[in-house]
Amino acid sequence: MARSMWKGAISFGLVHIPVEMYPAASDQGLDLTMLDRRDFAPIGFKRYNKATGKEVSWDDIVKGYEYRDGEYVVLLRTGARLTLSRGYREKLQERLGRTI
Repeated sequence: MARSMWKGAISFGLVHIPVEMYPAASDQGLDLTMLDRRDFAPIGFKRYNKATGKEVSWDDIVKGYEYRDGEYVVLLRTGARLTLSRGYREKLQERLGRTI
């Protein structure tokens, strides 16, 4: 439950109405996970592939957002924009049954 920023009351003669003010926006960051570029497996603190146990170089690490357990949307930097990876786009097209 959100914490109120201000508490007060409005009174009209014998009528007393309690009022609480809550923030309209909340700060929520996007938590990205480092992934192995070759198979999109999560990278550990020592930069090793958690699926194979092999060490991963910085060139093979990409960022991804985990939207379900073990399912990632991979973000690739192309110029000044971030785009979805081709592998994710193909998986999404298979699930939807159409091209996107």
